[in-house]
Amino acid sequence: FKKIMQRYVFYFFQGEPCESMEKPNAFIIKGLNPTEGLTLGTFLKHLPMNSSGLHFRFRVDDPKYGFVWQDVSDVSAVLPSGNQSKDVVHMVKILRLATDPAHLLRRRYYLKTKKLQSDVSANLDYVDV
Repeated sequence: FKKIMQRYVFYFFQGEPCESMEKPNAFIIKGLNPTEGLTLGTFLKHLPMNSSGLHFRFRVDDPKYGFVWQDVSDVSAVLPSGNQSKDVVHMVKILRLATDPAHLLRRRYYLKTKKLQSDVSANLDYVDV
């Protein structure tokens, strides 16, 4: 019997409207072997967007400062993580290196949609977790 692990990945785009570490985006990577670390290459395969023009920094716990951001660019590098219960959690800060005008228009539409969803959620009497 082979144990399968899932990884929770929380991420936000640094310096972009409606994006913050306090309210991150998220996705789950399922079906990983628990004895192997998650590599940047595997992370990029599951990333729900095109990774070109993006730079990734991963949160690492630090005894002196609480946490620091570690740059990772080698696709074979194992990503740092913070253990939360039995599943592994990754917090990622994404920096956009490219300023493609077509991308900015798509991103603006996405942010308007996200804000609309947030406004609707704020008017609900309950929170579904």
